Amino acid sequence: MKKFFLIGILALAAKAIYEFIWNREPDVSQPDGIAYQPAPISVTPPPYTADKSPYDLGDMEASTEELTLITGIGSVYAGKLKELGIASLTTLKKAKTLALSSDLGISEKIVADWQHQAGKLRG
Repeated sequence: MKKFFLIGILALAAKAIYEFIWNREPDVSQPDGIAYQPAPISVTPPPYTADKSPYDLGDMEASTEELTLITGIGSVYAGKLKELGIASLTTLKKAKTLALSSDLGISEKIVADWQHQAGKLRG
């Protein structure tokens, strides 16, 4: 009987210690720096502005018709590419795959395929 009593007391003590350690809220109002304080979030600006696109190679006036020669690029993606500064097969081929896929919200594989097709078409 004493064993069960001691085991019960030990279990209650362990539970109390566990709750004390894990269920308390951190006191962030303390100036001593012990409590967790989240680090400030720094937001970096994009690597380009609306005035200058990273893909702009001087052919912004070109028609987007040649982009639609690529399988998978229709008028919608051709328009999006032109907004990003890509209006020719040459510019598409030279663009950075990762940045372009991120800007368009599509897979890198798709962009790489488009660039491969652009290279074949441009020779």
